[in-house]
Amino acid sequence: MNRRDMLKGVIGLQLTGAIASGHTWAQPAAPKGRRFIDVHCHFFNAADLPVRGFISVVVLSDYAAVQAAPRGVLSGIRLGIWKGLAGTLADFVLRSRAPTPREELQCLSQAAACGDFAASPTRSIRPNVYASRLADILDEQLSNGGEGSRLRGLEQEEPAFLDFVLEEMKAAGIETPGTTAHSLRAAPADRTGTLSRIADFLLTGRSVFSRYFEWARLLSSYRSLIAQQYLAIEDPSQNRIALATPALVDYNYWLDDQSPASLKEQIAVMRALSLRQPRPVHAFVPFDPLRAVRGKPDEPTALAIVQEAIRDHGFLGVKLYSPMGFRPRSNAERPLSFPAHASMGEEGFGRRLDEALTALYRWCQDEEVPILAHSLDSQAAGDGFGGRADPRFWLAVLEEFPSLRLNLAHFGYFTHALAAGTNPLAAFERTWEHQIGTFVGDTRFSNVFADISYFWWALPEGRTDATRLAAVKVLFTRYFERFDPRVERLMFGTDWIMTGRANGFDRYADNVESFFREIGLTEPQLDNLFYGNAVRFLGLVPAAKPAARLEKFYRDNGRTPPSFT
Repeated sequence: MNRRDMLKGVIGLQLTGAIASGHTWAQPAAPKGRRFIDVHCHFFNAADLPVRGFISVVVLSDYAAVQAAPRGVLSGIRLGIWKGLAGTLADFVLRSRAPTPREELQCLSQAAACGDFAASPTRSIRPNVYASRLADILDEQLSNGGEGSRLRGLEQEEPAFLDFVLEEMKAAGIETPGTTAHSLRAAPADRTGTLSRIADFLLTGRSVFSRYFEWARLLSSYRSLIAQQYLAIEDPSQNRIALATPALVDYNYWLDDQSPASLKEQIAVMRALSLRQPRPVHAFVPFDPLRAVRGKPDEPTALAIVQEAIRDHGFLGVKLYSPMGFRPRSNAERPLSFPAHASMGEEGFGRRLDEALTALYRWCQDEEVPILAHSLDSQAAGDGFGGRADPRFWLAVLEEFPSLRLNLAHFGYFTHALAAGTNPLAAFERTWEHQIGTFVGDTRFSNVFADISYFWWALPEGRTDATRLAAVKVLFTRYFERFDPRVERLMFGTDWIMTGRANGFDRYADNVESFFREIGLTEPQLDNLFYGNAVRFLGLVPAAKPAARLEKFYRDNGRTPPSFT
């Protein structure tokens, strides 16, 4: 298939979910389904992120993922186009200027303070405003030859992305005066209308990359809107979600960038959302060992921030993100390297990271605080950093802190087994999932769990790859037989808002249930997967410290605590 034929095929697809025509994130009411606890999701917006580094890491990670799936629609698209997409998305998100925590708190308390977002009950900026912003960004990129991009190092790739979109439009029968980025750059007086049509094409679901721009638009919204869209998509009948535990992230120090919102401000917003949502929402606070080592003397320490959020603001647990550049332990091992801006050439830098992490683990074990740890080789901030999330680095931690509540997230990709080719089962023991299974099967570690957030095999791209899907079902069956026959350690998660850039998210929970029914899970096992295991992991059972803290949070704020048992 040549490139033009591929583009025609892309245009002809019926794209669903997040890239439906127009601004239509909310889906029609679905039949009542299984009640669940979502142990892994996110409600942050772009003001909570160092946008340049975040977009680059996320989008380029997606490129690696689609290239690894040779049957995927996007697998024939070259890297330069993805880099140009990342640069344009970063410009778009930065120009859209997501509401800060202060603005959000004002909007929550007084509708008149909502600014542009007051245009509708869900405080969504009008689509034509976004289209105008995107057209202006494309115009600036053409005028500056890429030099004006806000994403360092990717400026030269922006024309490649624009050329791809112009070819998409041509394949869809949309004529444009300019046929390439070069021709548009050469005729600045004639390109306004063309750029407006390009922006409209990207923002109304017709490009293969439209879902990224819809996702970027949502990242520019209020966090309360992001939560509303999540509830509208996954629980339109308001009877399914018993609890959502959105995790904040702290990427500033590793990406050498700064989010507009401080971590303290983000915690204040999540506290407010916990007290205002129609269904229980209680967050995970991030811990970054680099913040612990490099934090400013006049600011609270990384551990103090965590402790206050857990004790006083309704937070349930702690989020760790190793692919930023650290291991859960053994950071002092040679020849492990770190970014220069992080280590600053300091002798013993890795040891200081380990000391900060050990202090966190000790406090979390003592206080029964759950930890959510990214455990997939993905979205890494540096070359090889994804491997630092390898579950084997948790063994030494668990041996020292055996009752630690730990969730090793993003279980079920079986990347190493699928890379083996025709006999994935023979490579099962080389997978990260097998390593997690050894923890689950070890009677010393009764509080180790895993979640299936961003479960690829519940999304259209994963479900249509029949060969790999069949192999994954066999691998899951082997995992359950060997390590978790009653399904007491695997939990449900969506990874929203991150799944907002994926096709077909609107049926995610139902598709997850279908997958596990197809491999033979019984009703009691499904109940564990979607609900019961999360109750135990989060400590929401009588006499557990997390349940007592949550009850105090509700009582202190004049609310009746929910019951999860």
